[in-house]
Amino acid sequence: MTPLDTQSITPLYQQVAQQLERAVSSGELRCGDKIMSEAEMSRHYGVSRVTVRRAVDRLVESGVLSRRQGKGTYVSFPAFMDDVVVKEHSFTGSCLNQSRRPSTKVVANSVVTVRGELMHKLQLPGPTQMVRLVRIRYVDGVPAIYEEDYFSMKYEMLLGMQLDNRSIVGILAEEMNILPRNYVDEFRVQYPSAQQAKYLGIPPDKPLLGVFQWVLDANGDVIYHNDELIVTDSHTFTIRSHIE
Repeated sequence: MTPLDTQSITPLYQQVAQQLERAVSSGELRCGDKIMSEAEMSRHYGVSRVTVRRAVDRLVESGVLSRRQGKGTYVSFPAFMDDVVVKEHSFTGSCLNQSRRPSTKVVANSVVTVRGELMHKLQLPGPTQMVRLVRIRYVDGVPAIYEEDYFSMKYEMLLGMQLDNRSIVGILAEEMNILPRNYVDEFRVQYPSAQQAKYLGIPPDKPLLGVFQWVLDANGDVIYHNDELIVTDSHTFTIRSHIE
């Protein structure tokens, strides 16, 4: 943190806002990250909570941050992100629509302690135990997707279930009456690890489409996080847009 300049003609709230904005643009704070509370920022920057509130208000107004009632303030997702209305958000459905044969094999289903970069990405307050599923998705018998799903311990009932060729979304709906209604996808290009390449039957120097997904309910609360590596030779999807 760069100390605030109390002698500057720039008001302190603007300096706080500028530091927060730089943290977002540099990647120190990423889309979906929860920022410190007003009290924490007040101590961190050595300013009053009124000053912090003015700084945050400024960034909320400009769209850099967004407030969630009763939950805190978060880094907004990019302004260029489009809202896409879909009838279905399903690997199985997309395969069947293309007359392809989908299948799924679970290769790991356990409790893990999430730390480091993933802990930050999942907005966890510290090392946290979570249910982790690792699944391989097949199209016509060919490995197409390496997928990791992370659930809070609220969903530990998944640990004892037979999940091969079953829909996680269907299980949540049937067993807990929890229905995903919103999805946020973050795309990247990534090379697989040796283990991931082995599961997918590809060389480790093959670039894959990576998709990190937030699966949310109708209130915008996270149900689970999904991280996929997609072999685009085997499985492709198209986003169709139109202007009304």
